[in-house]
Amino acid sequence: MLLQRRAWLNTPSTQGRGGDGGSRGAGPSTILAGVDEKRERRIKAIVRGNFDVSARSYREFEVCFGLFGELASMLASMSGVGEGQRILDVGCGCGDSANVLSGIVGRRGLVVGLDVSRPMLLAAASDRGAGRVLLVQADGQDPSCVARGRFDVVLYNACAFLLPDPESSFARAALLLVPGGTVGVSVLRSLVDARTGQDLVATYRGDEALGLGDGRIVDPGAVPGMLSRAVGPVITRSHVREARADEARAFYRVPAQGASLYPRASLEERLRMVDALFAILDERGHAPALAWDLHVAQGGGIRASG
Repeated sequence: MLLQRRAWLNTPSTQGRGGDGGSRGAGPSTILAGVDEKRERRIKAIVRGNFDVSARSYREFEVCFGLFGELASMLASMSGVGEGQRILDVGCGCGDSANVLSGIVGRRGLVVGLDVSRPMLLAAASDRGAGRVLLVQADGQDPSCVARGRFDVVLYNACAFLLPDPESSFARAALLLVPGGTVGVSVLRSLVDARTGQDLVATYRGDEALGLGDGRIVDPGAVPGMLSRAVGPVITRSHVREARADEARAFYRVPAQGASLYPRASLEERLRMVDALFAILDERGHAPALAWDLHVAQGGGIRASG
């Protein structure tokens, strides 16, 4: 993998024009109009800080459980990713999704991984996949730093719910698509009981003994509407992971993910509180599992699948 600090393919011939690529009208300069810039900066700083200290724990988690690779494979299948295509992996993190995607597109294709956290990208650069992968340190809120009309698919694997304004990011991603391209998004809906479907976070948020907060930046249920408005028609698939308390616990022990449950706690306090939460869930007979929603939007017309 090649790691670049600056945006790539930022060519005058394609930037700033409403030409090809499935654009839905507004150019990048108008998409963010009205966004609270102070809030956006604050959220970005918090998210970047959490991910900068999460590279090692993310890699250890993925080696044990393979979650992000599985989600990437599912999104790729839903999005019609195939050999020779060009894929933009927004919020690529440690490169787990990019490696899966590069194996699908092969040597004739290209995967560009984009992430705001340099430690995460350095971890990704140390793990070379089979295909061509280019890593770029850039802001996932604005993926239009790459040239318009160059990607068959843009994917947001387990990252869109960490953006200050996902809808504007999706709209910018739509500008990057070839005609008929797709944008795929995986979103963590909640921690649920795999046997009953009970939303465990919603159930126990009022339990003072657990001290659960709400560090979510975006309501997961709002993502399909955002994607539809920004890109085009959306198809959705729900996926609940196998009930493995050790996986769910390990997921929330990753600093960047534990912040969604305990946003005001320090890292040390967060780890202790996550362990206490799962001990209580076990005592109460729950089967904790991570519930995900996968959404794919078709930009510029539906592509026929084989």
